[in-house]
Formats: sequence, C-alpha cells, structure tokens
Amino acid sequence: MLVVVLFSGGLFGYDQGVISGALTGIKSTFALSPFIVEVVTSWVTLGALFGALVGGELADSMGRKRTVLIAGVLFTLGAAIQAFAPATMVLVTGRLIIGAGVGVAAVAAPLYAAELAPASWRGRFVSAYQLAITIGIFLADSGVTRGSENPSGR
Repeated sequence: MLVVVLFSGGLFGYDQGVISGALTGIKSTFALSPFIVEVVTSWVTLGALFGALVGGELADSMGRKRTVLIAGVLFTLGAAIQAFAPATMVLVTGRLIIGAGVGVAAVAAPLYAAELAPASWRGRFVSAYQLAITIGIFLADSGVTRGSENPSGR
C-alpha cells in the first residue's frame, strides 16, 4: 500500500518538475510561440483541476483502489501521447490527460492510504505522499535539467 502511495506522489512530482528541463527540446521540435509554450506548460495543471474535481466522486463510486488504477492509466496514456506527439495540439492533449491523472491521484492516493493504513500509521502514509511529490520534483529537475544544459551528459 505504501508503495502505491509513494509511486503516485512520485509521478505527480516528476511530471510537475520534468517540464522545466524538457521545454528546450519541445520548443525546438515544435517551433512554439511563447503563448503555446505557456499552454504546453500549464495544461497539466488544468487537467489536474478536472481530475481532482472528479477524483472524489470516482473514489466514492468505484472504490479507492480502482480510482488509483484509473489515475495510473491516465498517467500512462498521457505519457504515451506526449512521447509520440506529431503536432503541438496532440502534445497539449497528452499534457491535459496526464494532468487529469495527477488530479485523480492527488485525491485518491491519500484516501487509499488513510483508509487502509493502521490508525497509528495514517499520518505517516499521507505525509509520505507529500514527500514523494517533492522527491519526484527533485529527481526531475536534477536529471532532466542537467541533461538539457549539457547534451553530452558530461
């Protein structure tokens, strides 16, 4: 159970942090205007808004575990769309979908942890989710940004 919570938080943080290092390549690949760069950057947050709005209802109607799995499917689908995006709007769609996964996971993963953890461990499990977000952001920034500054990796 803790692994699911850590993985959900880590993916959330990684996706939030990875865009800063990836923008250089995205801008050159798609020849984006400053406005479209802002759209590509921010639509993951818009997707997270929609995901968070429906995440609680999904968790109540389908159960916490299934909702966390749905968030994982949204993460995977959004990442695949972004990886193979032939055009800017497809990339933006992938960012929106992965954002929805972020929002659903942000609601369902802490609920899942809090309900299944023993009472004496609940606070630690929910706090671990927040820590995993921070670690995901750190890993994304330390790995991706370093590679974009020095493409040879040296």
